[in-house]
Amino acid sequence: VDEAAYLAFAFEVTNARHRIVTGPLLVWPHTGAVAPLVPILTAPLHLVLGRSIEVSHLTNLVFFAVTVAVTYLLARRLAPPWWAALAATVVATAPGITDYTRHYHFAVASTAAVTLALLALLRSEHLRRRGWSLAFGVALGVALLTRTFVVAFAPGL
Repeated sequence: VDEAAYLAFAFEVTNARHRIVTGPLLVWPHTGAVAPLVPILTAPLHLVLGRSIEVSHLTNLVFFAVTVAVTYLLARRLAPPWWAALAATVVATAPGITDYTRHYHFAVASTAAVTLALLALLRSEHLRRRGWSLAFGVALGVALLTRTFVVAFAPGL
């Protein structure tokens, strides 16, 4: 049920292409509690590559690549390169991650955004570095747009 609703939202956003900026804002209130980021990012793929479920899944593959890359950078911040590569490999081959890349679901996008927020938080050195502190805020905001219940993770970060 969730995947069908998410895909329907993505196709509705694509249909509002002539209003690429305001279209998602007009469609979103009618979708219930669906987080808007993944369907909004899917619309350009639909416009360029065609409207299909297969094209919709490409959005999650981009978030998958971001998750693996950010995992490497996060682990590299804490460990030697070999351990960082191992961490990225484990994340890239984790059944939960690889399974969600084959579904139109928001879990991979929220994983990428929360991991990026955590990396930015670590790089901010206790929020003393302005650029990384702003990156943390932006990544946390993006995480909140990827999935509605991510708001529960915000206090932890």
